[in-house]
Amino acid sequence: FKEMTSFIVENDIREYEELWIYAMEHRFDDWFPLLADNGTFAINTFIKSRRHRIKDNK
Repeated sequence: FKEMTSFIVENDIREYEELWIYAMEHRFDDWFPLLADNGTFAINTFIKSRRHRIKDNK
């Protein structure tokens, strides 16, 4: 999850859908199974938290 989390921050991912599509198109063999099988809750919570923090800081 470390690489995925860094990707989220570096690419300003604010919606789970963006990450899902990226993983499906570019990281199907490694990231996509993590998201589809067991990583959805943790990563989605991280993205929501980032989105709200960014919104609150504006």
